[in-house]
Amino acid sequence: MEHHIAVNLFKDFSTGCYQMTIGCNDDIVGLTADGKKYHIVAILLLYDCDYSIVINDAENILRMYETEGRIDVSETYACDIKIRKAVDIQLTEEEKNGAVVIRDGVPYLILGTGKAFLNSVHYQEGWMPPKK
Repeated sequence: MEHHIAVNLFKDFSTGCYQMTIGCNDDIVGLTADGKKYHIVAILLLYDCDYSIVINDAENILRMYETEGRIDVSETYACDIKIRKAVDIQLTEEEKNGAVVIRDGVPYLILGTGKAFLNSVHYQEGWMPPKK
């Protein structure tokens, strides 16, 4: 599944929390509250529970994506979730077939072409559960 979604698990020893990161190599689309579409690069989930629960959530996310082609993090045990949206870049026809494009000196990976893939999204160090 790595070339579709790259799921990785981490423990941040500075907080004691676990994090699951999902790198989206496929074109994953989200919806804003007002119904506008956006493309997702990564989903980060924070856990302040036992590791076995994190493993179960990861297995459920992978199974759902493999069988239904969708990601639903609303039913996880994560105590916090962050979505990283893709930067909207207009590509030329030639660039659409490449792996990287540079805009204003900044390189951007072009996912979904089969030429470049995320294999891991790093965890966010120091991320703490929201205060209750």
